[in-house]
Amino acid sequence: MLDAARTLRATHSTIATQAQAAAALDDVKRARARIEWLRYDREVECQQRFFASSCASQALAKQREALKQVRVVELEAEQRIRLLRDEAREQKRDEAKRRAEADAAALEATREQRQNDAQRRVDDRERRQTNFDRQAIERARNAEQERTRRQTREAEKARLERDAAQRAARVNENLDVYARKQREAKARQQERAERRRERAEKAKENSATPPATNPIPLGR
Repeated sequence: MLDAARTLRATHSTIATQAQAAAALDDVKRARARIEWLRYDREVECQQRFFASSCASQALAKQREALKQVRVVELEAEQRIRLLRDEAREQKRDEAKRRAEADAAALEATREQRQNDAQRRVDDRERRQTNFDRQAIERARNAEQERTRRQTREAEKARLERDAAQRAARVNENLDVYARKQREAKARQQERAERRRERAEKAKENSATPPATNPIPLGR
């Protein structure tokens, strides 16, 4: 964590321009995020140790020290930005003063220029309005096309769902017919088996009964 802060300070030891200040602030954000992750990793490691509380406290202290150093870089960058902004405002004020002095020397030319500027602003507004209206029409047309495509997709989806439901119904119907035929075939088989069993039992009874004989009359 401290290494990340030291690296940040070493990288931005001199902040003189707007670009350097902006780069420093970007690196400050990244350094803070890295320090936070390093502390989190350290806390995870501390949980595996016997003196976890002491280890976590040390990690927190290192994080605070690293963030202090990061804050130093941040303050330097922000101060440089404020100074440059003040300088820019001062330059603008000087330029405004020079323009005012030049305007006083050429009042008629300035008035004409203002008229031209006003007309240009009117033209710009009209052009922007025209572009906006054109874009609004285009957006409405695109929205209508998207609505049509969505309706087409929904209709196609509904058709596919109906077809799938019909196919499923036919499959279920065929399965019901097949099951009914299986039950009927099984019933016929059972009926034939029952008839064969009855015929076998009847044949067995007939074979066990001796044939009847006519008695011989006495006295013959």
